[in-house]
Amino acid sequence: MGAESYLMEVKFKHPIPQAELISMLESCGATYMAGGPSPSSSTGWGSYRFEIRSELGLTELRADLAPGEREVPRLFLRFSILSPRTVIGQSFAFLRELRAKRAVAVYPATGAEDEAELELDEERFLLSAKQDRVLATILGNEQGLIIEGGETTIHYIYDNELVSQVWGSTSPRTKQKWWQKLWRSQ
Repeated sequence: MGAESYLMEVKFKHPIPQAELISMLESCGATYMAGGPSPSSSTGWGSYRFEIRSELGLTELRADLAPGEREVPRLFLRFSILSPRTVIGQSFAFLRELRAKRAVAVYPATGAEDEAELELDEERFLLSAKQDRVLATILGNEQGLIIEGGETTIHYIYDNELVSQVWGSTSPRTKQKWWQKLWRSQ
């Protein structure tokens, strides 16, 4: 997990056909970001991007497909470290709605192989969140920014000289993990 966003991996017990993905996620409250990377083809990677943007925060969703892949096995959900704490409730509401429609397993995407599946119990999650530096920062944000994760958040932190306040150091880029490559535009 990077130092600028909190990321969850949502694995579908039964992969979803590309043709059903947009309508299913929209029925759970997400908005499809048309004009983004294209769906998978036989020759190239595909990607679907969604968001839930409200006064509660910005929850971003992304599903990537390998060349020729026709079903979506998983998607990633993230929110910025600068988000208001209410973004956690918004994200959990989406995940509960999704779980009501499809069997999913949700994991913190830290890159560790032995991560335990997250229960979709928001209160329990918030109690354990105090042990996670990124989540603890978000919990302290009574008012936050409605801002994209990744590079947008990183640039905002640097441009507004918030590095030591947010990360307590001057080199958060050393914390970047494998998943950040997945999030960049194709």
